[in-house]
Amino acid sequence: MTLTVNIRKHLEHFDLQTSFTCPAGKLTAIIGPSGAGKTTLIRIIAGLETLDNGTITLNDTVWNDTQQDHFIPTCKRKIGLVFQEYTLFPHMTVRQNIAFGAPDSTKVDTLMNLFGIGHLSRHKPCTISGGERQRAAFCQALAREPELLLLDEPFSALDVKTRTFLCGLLSEYKSELDIPILHVTHDIKEADQLGDTVIAVENGRITPNWLSRQHNIPNILQTACPPTYS
Repeated sequence: MTLTVNIRKHLEHFDLQTSFTCPAGKLTAIIGPSGAGKTTLIRIIAGLETLDNGTITLNDTVWNDTQQDHFIPTCKRKIGLVFQEYTLFPHMTVRQNIAFGAPDSTKVDTLMNLFGIGHLSRHKPCTISGGERQRAAFCQALAREPELLLLDEPFSALDVKTRTFLCGLLSEYKSELDIPILHVTHDIKEADQLGDTVIAVENGRITPNWLSRQHNIPNILQTACPPTYS
């Protein structure tokens, strides 16, 4: 299973124009300065924003093709989403949140124990810590058995201990998931630790030399083909 992205979208200050692939079992880390278009890219892939031109496919399934006027809505894209903000229902318990939308509820407890929150099953989100809520958000996304996992700075608001735990767990678990994973981060060490491929985005374009230019470290970025449109 491979995610293939070849898109263009006009933003206020520049055009977001990128082309890359992400295979199953691999994590592609997307890094770059604030306002570079990273979150917009994730939202377009998720179907939360429209694109002006291009295609998004997952294997043989076309999610978006502007030439054919084809668009599959977010609810039909079998994706797991984890954002910086905790997207949990406040009126539900932790376990109810994770089980919501899960095709196989028997996997919920396994995920909760894996992420170290099995003891919080009956708690409401408002009674647990931010790090515990983010662990629950990861479980919620994975319980849906997604075909693509999208992570938009999910660790940026966490304490060092929780961030280290979740990064380590994701690093070990990504090959077992066997789905493409896109991970947006500002943290270079995090991108280097987790990413099988690291893509730098600046002013809406993939910029292979951004890391070496900004941080004086070796260029480890994917050299992507330029987008092509009909």
